[in-house]
Amino acid sequence: MKRRITYAIFLFLGVTVAGTLFYFFSFFQLFEDNSRLLEKIEFQKYSIKVYHVPSDATIQSSIVIIKSEGRKDSLLAKFERFDSMKEFRLVGSDSIEFTLLRIQDNGMSEHLEKLALPPSENY
Repeated sequence: MKRRITYAIFLFLGVTVAGTLFYFFSFFQLFEDNSRLLEKIEFQKYSIKVYHVPSDATIQSSIVIIKSEGRKDSLLAKFERFDSMKEFRLVGSDSIEFTLLRIQDNGMSEHLEKLALPPSENY
């Protein structure tokens, strides 16, 4: 009788611990993704996405530009220490200009960054 009670207690504790671990690992996110999509620029065969990645203990606030072609994403540029994007404009058919904003102690400053448009990888 005493052995059955001990067995039942250990079974209950084991199921409780297993359930808690399952719940924890099912919904736990190791690295939070706080990036925010600022702009999505559509082209004929691909799109360019502009994200703001906020700063934390290990990285500076930055603007990240990613090319999306089907299910494949590739990093085109990363501009560190920028907080937002004011505007973009196409320059001809081969490049794009971004006006990026940086918030400083003495106000906001604008920087113009030019990026060559990548060719499409689908032939």
